[in-house]
Amino acid sequence: MKVSLKQLYKYYDPKKPAVRNIDLEIPSGKLTTILGPSGCGKSTTMLMIAGLEKPSNGDIFFDDRCVTTVPPKFRKIGMVFQNSALYPNMSVKDNILFPLKNEKVPKKIAAERVSKVLKMVNMEGFEHRKPAQLSGGQRQRVAIARAIAKEPDLLILDEPLSALDASLRMKMREEIKQLQQQLGITTIMVTHDQDEAMAMSDMIAVMKDGELQQFDQPLNIVHNPRNWFVAEFLGMPIMNRIDCSYNHLNHSLVLEREGTSISLAGYNLSHHQNEPLILGFRPHDADVVFHKPDQDNFLKGMTKHIEHTGREYLITVVLEGTGETVKVICPTSLEPRVYADVWVKIKTLKFLFERDGLQQNLYPKEEKDLKQLVVHNF
Repeated sequence: MKVSLKQLYKYYDPKKPAVRNIDLEIPSGKLTTILGPSGCGKSTTMLMIAGLEKPSNGDIFFDDRCVTTVPPKFRKIGMVFQNSALYPNMSVKDNILFPLKNEKVPKKIAAERVSKVLKMVNMEGFEHRKPAQLSGGQRQRVAIARAIAKEPDLLILDEPLSALDASLRMKMREEIKQLQQQLGITTIMVTHDQDEAMAMSDMIAVMKDGELQQFDQPLNIVHNPRNWFVAEFLGMPIMNRIDCSYNHLNHSLVLEREGTSISLAGYNLSHHQNEPLILGFRPHDADVVFHKPDQDNFLKGMTKHIEHTGREYLITVVLEGTGETVKVICPTSLEPRVYADVWVKIKTLKFLFERDGLQQNLYPKEEKDLKQLVVHNF
């Protein structure tokens, strides 16, 4: 089932909408994540899809059926919450049966469904246990079983893994994704955890301040972010930022310290002359050396912090002159030291954004593979 949101608004404060002009088409049979920081409107959007909140303006369609004013019980939705929300006085079996009884599903069919979903979530043999006798992961499996036993057209997951520890979260997100693919059910997940979204999603809708920032496949969002917020929010470690401006005379970015420019030969940004810009690069897109190089295509700085990630070092570098801080990846063979001189080379230029206004990415998709940067120190 396809879910379509048309010019959706939600006002709690008449002067500031919690959700603003959302146009979104969630594909059938896929797992779509609504991702964003706290207060961005993702949960409000989810509640409107579920029918638990009424839109102030706009419409919601399930396929071609408008459900904007349809009560939740008639939307054929299964929901799983951050807290498993199981009835503590009921057994696992009775927790799953409870919504089926409310829908007056025949006993024989209901029993078959319980047996089927318990097998799906690997909870066979736990039918007679109470929630207090289960681990956190087991309780979430029961909650998922209860949701899919209703055979819904749409499954909604409201931060289903945030209450679990790190190792269990990784295991559960694999299980949920496999189950979703097995069932082929349209699934919407709400989360602020970008790793969770990247690992599980077919599509990601990134939100900020009630507005949709970008809707795309996970890797497309990482490699072609529409604006600076998306670029910084997606990807770990987060993207580095260097403030600069464009000089059309020599087609270069001028870093905000005297005497450093980055060539943009072959790419004209004359309509952004002298405008404040943001140069972004990911820690893996830079090389680092700990002795003064022969070439002039490095930015000098000093190491401030070194973090061992297991396979490599993540080094925090304070750039000379600007005082700006960037993070770069360094192989363990180099054995970096804190407060040592260091030289950073940005290998490829992929991300350049307006600093004011919408902070849009200035590079169209066909320019994503640009030439190697040349940094000139005069």
